[in-house]
Amino acid sequence: MRSARTAVAGLAPALALALAACGGADPGSTGGSDNSPAGEPRSGGTLTVAYPEDPGCWDFQNGQGATLVPIQRNLFDGLVHQAQNGDIVPWLAESWDISEDGTSYTFRLRTDVTFSDGTPLDAEAVKTSFDRLTSEETASRSYAGNFPYAGAEALDDHTVRIDLSEPHAPFLQIAASPGGAILSPAAAAHDVETLCGGGELLVGSGPFVVADYAPNDHITLTRNPDYAWPPEGSGHEGPAYLDEVTFTFLNESSVRIGALTSGQVDYAYDIAPADYNALPEGEYTKLKALNAGSPDLWLLNTSRAPFDDPDVRTALLRGIDIGTIIDTIYQGTDERAWSVLTPDTPYYDAGLENSWPHDPDLAEELLDEAGWTERDGDGYRVRDGERLSARWLINGDSADTLDTTLAEALQEAAKRIGVEVVLETVDAGTFAERGEANDYEIVRQGTNRAEAHILGSNLFSSWALPENRLHNYARVQDPQVDEWLLAASTTTDDDIRARNYAEVQRWVLDNAVAVPLQVRAWLGATGSRVHDVTYDIVGFPELLYDTWIEE
Repeated sequence: MRSARTAVAGLAPALALALAACGGADPGSTGGSDNSPAGEPRSGGTLTVAYPEDPGCWDFQNGQGATLVPIQRNLFDGLVHQAQNGDIVPWLAESWDISEDGTSYTFRLRTDVTFSDGTPLDAEAVKTSFDRLTSEETASRSYAGNFPYAGAEALDDHTVRIDLSEPHAPFLQIAASPGGAILSPAAAAHDVETLCGGGELLVGSGPFVVADYAPNDHITLTRNPDYAWPPEGSGHEGPAYLDEVTFTFLNESSVRIGALTSGQVDYAYDIAPADYNALPEGEYTKLKALNAGSPDLWLLNTSRAPFDDPDVRTALLRGIDIGTIIDTIYQGTDERAWSVLTPDTPYYDAGLENSWPHDPDLAEELLDEAGWTERDGDGYRVRDGERLSARWLINGDSADTLDTTLAEALQEAAKRIGVEVVLETVDAGTFAERGEANDYEIVRQGTNRAEAHILGSNLFSSWALPENRLHNYARVQDPQVDEWLLAASTTTDDDIRARNYAEVQRWVLDNAVAVPLQVRAWLGATGSRVHDVTYDIVGFPELLYDTWIEE
């Protein structure tokens, strides 16, 4: 499974405001044949999916990891939906109003929705779900809980008002995200530890329900026969086409692709570039979607030596041939990143492309000027008898083979300019502890979310530090950056938001607090009988509601 990524559910602008520059995850960006219908869709059949791993915790309000989203989305609906073009469209809410000051959102709910246990969806259920999402007890790792929630009120059975303590332009996108989906009252009554167990506790209003769950082996979903409320823009009405979907947990990409080519499964999700490129053209549908959010970044700890020196940071930014490394390792599937947002993310600054090319001579000059003029017997730079060295803290619980290959390639490239990068691979618990203790110099991090607000909510605001369970591993604490981020998140004026997010993107690179590495491609493939597997704007598989299989 692709590592170092967080699926962020909430702290971002209403995507409808900004998507002129947002192409989203293109469901048709297939390397082979298209999986659109060869005939009329039919009901019935079981879709078997080779899937990377058991998500571990199924409480999506607490842990919105990248492995959870594609399964969870089929079980739980949102008030609104984010279409592939970025528009926010109706789903459980038929319509909504926003107060003049931007602090209240009033949603009028559909009257025909029931959760899979038969409980009707009403305003109180929505309030309960948002109360839980934002509670201290839930301690949301999905970050949806970090928006300025001031409470919710059921105005009548099917009208709910959600209040914010201050204007927050990203709120509708939060409501559209997987982390903002509505839990049933029964599910919301469970604490995090209990709901993490998943299985029959996962009661939502989605097109599928959990039929069987064997931890670390598989989960089987069956069609919800009563489902009649897909998001606006869906391909049909009524229940899903598929009778069942079984996600079988197979950790190795080679095993997943082998299961597809041998006919054991219909769909292999999250496969390696080599496996993707090797599939015969025409025999399988090759699916590719580029990630929206932040690319994978090297975050350089500005609070510790040696990266408290901007010249050393800039030398690393400019001294490594990132493009060649990414093209070689990912075989043309992932793309070299130029900003701390990906091109499919609103307010991406395309002007940064090619603005900081590989320049090893500049890197050498900067390091000389910083006083690192001598080299030791291993070729590393030395100043006052001390080697120029940095520890890269790696979460080994989520790293795969390509992550290791990339780490070693970057390590070798840094050595060429005289910088020692020490790879320190630890388990997830130790990774979190050391992050909070500021015991590292480099961390690699990426975020899946079609919203520029991740620059503040997750990466570069003064309060988004690891101690607060967020990912400002660069430990940026700059009042001007905070001012830009606040200005962008508290207005719906598109020009103001674009200008402020552009300032942040340029500041990060001017100050070299992060090294953009790659825009991730989520790769998959299906057999020729499978049709209408699409990817959402973020790059995850969309609802399997419209997916169908030929007889």
